[in-house]
Amino acid sequence: MRRPPNRPQKSVKPSAPSPRPVAEIFAGLLFAEVPPPVVQRLQTMNAVLADNMRGLDDVGRNNMREALARWSCRLPEGLESWNHAFVAAMAHVHEAKFAKLLRQLPDPPPEPPGLWETLATQATVPDETGLAACLILYDLGCARAFLAFKRSA
Repeated sequence: MRRPPNRPQKSVKPSAPSPRPVAEIFAGLLFAEVPPPVVQRLQTMNAVLADNMRGLDDVGRNNMREALARWSCRLPEGLESWNHAFVAAMAHVHEAKFAKLLRQLPDPPPEPPGLWETLATQATVPDETGLAACLILYDLGCARAFLAFKRSA
């Protein structure tokens, strides 16, 4: 049996690990900021809240709107417009330009002292007031995750 000729071995360098996609990094930061019970509650309520809260009856929708209005008046001016810009950037999360869009966002307005803690306590209430607190916490968590992302970049 004939042996193949000796060939010089190529040196094999271990490849560098590929960088984590920005969307994955941001998701990790977001889940580090938003309390797990809030994420869980919002996931279970996704269908109820979709399409202008179609899963709630008229009384529930009204209660939810009132609760959101009560919490929203405690939010800093400019947070709503920042959230709109953030949501617009998130619409491109699976595109190459997502990182650029995220880095171009301005900083959100500062979070009012004590609001997070108040909302976290209220989020445990099983009615619409607690659900509204969860939604506001999620928005504030997005802002916190964004600031953490910007610091890490």
